[in-house]
Amino acid sequence: MLTINDRVKVLRKSLNLTQIEFGKKIAIAQGYLTNIENGYREVTDKIIKLICLEFNVNEEWLRSGIGDMYEQKNEFSLDKYARERGASDIDIEILKIYLNLDKDVRKKIVSDFKKIFVENKNIYINNEFSSTNKEIQTEKEKTINVLEEKPKQKPTIIRVPARGGYYEIEETEESKAALKRDLEKKYEYNPDDF
Repeated sequence: MLTINDRVKVLRKSLNLTQIEFGKKIAIAQGYLTNIENGYREVTDKIIKLICLEFNVNEEWLRSGIGDMYEQKNEFSLDKYARERGASDIDIEILKIYLNLDKDVRKKIVSDFKKIFVENKNIYINNEFSSTNKEIQTEKEKTINVLEEKPKQKPTIIRVPARGGYYEIEETEESKAALKRDLEKKYEYNPDDF
């Protein structure tokens, strides 16, 4: 019965690679590979993973000798793929007929489909654009209406005593705070009484 070390050697020979070539592909030195193949070195998990990834080797075969040497590639099934996407029997039949057509005929069909797709895409984009413009226009009109409906308020004017009369300022939070500070400084006025 073959050991894992023997299977590494069998694999290398089936790939028609020298020890140097095989070692370079999995980043180990030729001397280290020689020791593995002769059973002097253990085949580590890291080396097993590298071999399996690099050469598409079935890990179970490499470790235990069970199964095929190489991983079986997944085969693509058009029927399965189409059915998974909800295709009916007639859809699948149409696909098969299409694939059996002459290559030049298929190119012509694809070209025609592209034209139809681009036209429909442009129609969709234009419809999307015009509906977006309508939404923007509607929002703009709503905003204008709200602004027009809002009554314009006249500013409140405060008369402040000054030497020989009064001066007027617009009442804002800032002007009220400034007036309060001035009164506190000049008259040592209690702010709580203001």
